Amino acid sequence: MLLYKIFGLLALNLTFLFTLCAQAYSSDEIINIASVEYPPIVSMQEIPGLGYGMCRDVVTEAFKAVSEDVNFTILPMSRNVWSVVHNKGTICLGSMVWFKRENKDALVDFVEIINLNFVAYYKKKRFPDGVSYESLKDLRGYSFGNVRGSGSQPTLENANLKIDLVRNIRLNFQKLSVDRMDFAVSLRVTGNYLIPKLFPDNVSEFAYLDKPLLRVALSVIFLRKQKRIKQKFIKGLSIIAKNGTYLRILDKYYGTAGVPEGTIPDFIKSEMENS
Repeated sequence: MLLYKIFGLLALNLTFLFTLCAQAYSSDEIINIASVEYPPIVSMQEIPGLGYGMCRDVVTEAFKAVSEDVNFTILPMSRNVWSVVHNKGTICLGSMVWFKRENKDALVDFVEIINLNFVAYYKKKRFPDGVSYESLKDLRGYSFGNVRGSGSQPTLENANLKIDLVRNIRLNFQKLSVDRMDFAVSLRVTGNYLIPKLFPDNVSEFAYLDKPLLRVALSVIFLRKQKRIKQKFIKGLSIIAKNGTYLRILDKYYGTAGVPEGTIPDFIKSEMENS
């Protein structure tokens, strides 16, 4: 009888110990986030005076608000989809367009964190008076540089525009600078950041069409079964919307150009208004 009691107490203590270990592991677990490098939206390196990219900073602060640590891995766009679908612990900061292109959108859920405008940058000497258009089909006589796999590619292809696909956004602007194309397609905030970095003595030579080519939402994307992580992110996003952190991040990156109308998703705007 005494032996049974000893084994019973030992089993109880082991169960308690394993429970504590499991809780400690859960609280210390780092959330892995896949994304692409697209400064100043997401950056591998810290951007002096700013951070690690506007959207990366938003996501990091949202998880921080609910005591969750994150680790970012920069991958090609196509590998982001694979990483979420096959690496079960990974989520993604990116575009649902990537998942729809791979027919994987039914496997995931998402939370929109920002709306961004793709615009067409050009050289003023090429188009001194700019170019006006009503719909994208009016631009079929021009050539456009576009990052391969980006959220703008399907829209440009569906409009039957002449597209020169490049491997990264810096190369897109470099080709524009030597007149290899009429327009370089880029997120507005990215173009306004990169042009002074790439061409510090020639910034005034560039401009962009006032009318955006399209608007896309960037989201945090989860496998549908990752409900706990999704709910924690929504809670953290609500916190930083209400305490002003979200808007301070956007203001810092947009600078004097100002945050464009329609940038902030309705859910976040509602949280800000109810703070």
